[in-house]
Amino acid sequence: MSPRLTDLPPAAWQPIAAGGYAAGFVASCAGGIAVEATGWPVPDAARLVPPEGPPVHFLPAGAGGFVALPSVATGARLVLQAPQPPARCRVAVVPHPAPSPSLALLAPRALLVPPRAQGCNLPALAARITAALAAHNLDAALATAAEMLAAARERPETQAAIAAILAHLARHPLCRSPALGAFVAALME
Repeated sequence: MSPRLTDLPPAAWQPIAAGGYAAGFVASCAGGIAVEATGWPVPDAARLVPPEGPPVHFLPAGAGGFVALPSVATGARLVLQAPQPPARCRVAVVPHPAPSPSLALLAPRALLVPPRAQGCNLPALAARITAALAAHNLDAALATAAEMLAAARERPETQAAIAAILAHLARHPLCRSPALGAFVAALME
């Protein structure tokens, strides 16, 4: 997810009663906040005041300063305070990762549906693998083995089914499938 950048104009900085200047902004989305300001002679006296918790002081960086917060909520009001306004101030909000409804339409079903641990009939799945191997349908056997691995990797029925597939491959070295790479990767997890 790309950051959302906002330049705080010089007019955003207003004098405060305690001395110095302040500029406020609202987080446009939940995520991390980074503020870069340039043109300060003393950036370490500047700070970012979050809605909760202690203020965070700017770190010197080049001809200005930098400060960051790992997480803020959507709509959180933050305030920058400094002895004098910077020549330029840029705020970046980096959104937290979230599921994308549009990308979910393109993702394989296996990524969208969590594995079912309960209700998985392992003996029936093992019988499907045996029947698929007898018919030399390696793709069906590998698909069923993937379901067993996702649901009950450590169960003896799953281990026996994997052994049956490996024995079939040893007896029939020319029997291949594009899914073999994924099968080997699943076994290595």
